[in-house]
Amino acid sequence: MNNIIKKKELIEIVEQALYSDELAIFAGAGLSINAGYYNWEKLLEKPAKELELDISKEKHDLISLAQFYCNKKKRSAINELLSASFPSNKKPTENHNILSQLPISTYWTTNFDTLIEDALKENNKNVSVRKDDKDLQLSYKNYDAVVYKMHGDIQSPSDAVITRDDYEEYGINSRKLFRDVLEGTLLTKTFLFLGFSFSDPNFNFVLSKMRVLLGDDNRPHYYILKKLLNLIGTSLKTKKNIKKQWTNTNMI
Repeated sequence: MNNIIKKKELIEIVEQALYSDELAIFAGAGLSINAGYYNWEKLLEKPAKELELDISKEKHDLISLAQFYCNKKKRSAINELLSASFPSNKKPTENHNILSQLPISTYWTTNFDTLIEDALKENNKNVSVRKDDKDLQLSYKNYDAVVYKMHGDIQSPSDAVITRDDYEEYGINSRKLFRDVLEGTLLTKTFLFLGFSFSDPNFNFVLSKMRVLLGDDNRPHYYILKKLLNLIGTSLKTKKNIKKQWTNTNMI
């Protein structure tokens, strides 16, 4: 059940999770839009036109639209679309930079861009990026933060999860271990979801499974529906006097 909580309560929860290294960030496309990247609807606007479809009528099933485009134009067209839509010259936003200054060691994202890891590196953090199963075998020692790219990233567009086939093969023929790691992290960390729409089938599968298995014993996680203003943590003595206000904060 979703519950709206007050800003003050969220700040206290986040601060406590930060101190105990139990806070994890889950970033969706909304966190990257201010950097100049597209959300899914904007990303697939041109393919929709090529297919003589109205993107406004297809926005509720963009995964199938991506699959239709792939079927018509081949996977290489999807790869070229991703490469053109996610240039490497974009810079992390203020929100990325604020997050990267906080003592957060775990990030998950469905985004293809590299803004999270770029911001962490700019703030002198030693970061490890995990984007497929083989990366999960790497040591976690000597890293300040680990970024899990649930759907891959722009450096390997052919492995990015975007079409219906990609989603159906997820956890079966590709990234078989990612779901397991995400489930484990949901059990041990408090997640704060930023710019995430909860429309992703892979994540919703995991979330539904956790609810069925654990019921009311499921660990609470939090999401924010509106744009971030200016952050948390004035009581964090070891960091800058960083403030941020959160609006429409919900618990899941």
